[in-house]
Amino acid sequence: MEQKKSRFKGRLILIIVLAVLLGWLYILSRAEYNVATLPILGQKYLGSNGDTVFHQIDSFSLIDHKGKVFTQDNLYGKIHLASFFFTTCPEVCPAVNANIHLVQNKFKDAKEVVFVSYTVDPETDTVEQLAKYAKKYGNPSNWYFITGSKFQIYELAEYSYMAIHKGASKANWAHTELLTLVDENGHVRAVFEGRGDQLEVDKINDAIKLLRMERNLKLSAKK
Repeated sequence: MEQKKSRFKGRLILIIVLAVLLGWLYILSRAEYNVATLPILGQKYLGSNGDTVFHQIDSFSLIDHKGKVFTQDNLYGKIHLASFFFTTCPEVCPAVNANIHLVQNKFKDAKEVVFVSYTVDPETDTVEQLAKYAKKYGNPSNWYFITGSKFQIYELAEYSYMAIHKGASKANWAHTELLTLVDENGHVRAVFEGRGDQLEVDKINDAIKLLRMERNLKLSAKK
């Protein structure tokens, strides 16, 4: 008699556990997932169709360290971290680029993540100069060093990438330590201190992971 009760109790517990599990599976199957994400920075306005239009990286045409034309189309569909530097910078730029290199190594196998460093001294930083500079960091395939019109690069830094500190002017502007994280649609999602410590580097890594997750969810939803 006791053995039958024990078996019955065991089966009852198993049924309850299975019922709870099936209930949770049903709830999860009906739920809409909301993952932690990053805000879209910059001004926004209502378009003619009533949809919200967000700030995006403006169109441009420059040259990369391989001598190829580099435009905003090279970045479409990819997450990128942008910076502004010059190759003869003695202290600030090497410190910033050392941090970028740490992050770049973290995502070197992620084809949807790239790094773009625009020179603010294009007169000195020719294609040949940038090609030599890229070798310092192992000439990574997902890190582009860009030259071209100084005016166009400044416009990108100030108005597209939000990388110019308030008070800076075109006359005395040399470079900025700020790093701008941009999603696959050209929306600015975060701005970081380039010379930050390991904690700041970790924040950049985490932010890129969030954007990759967001991107993958969007791609899955389209299938």
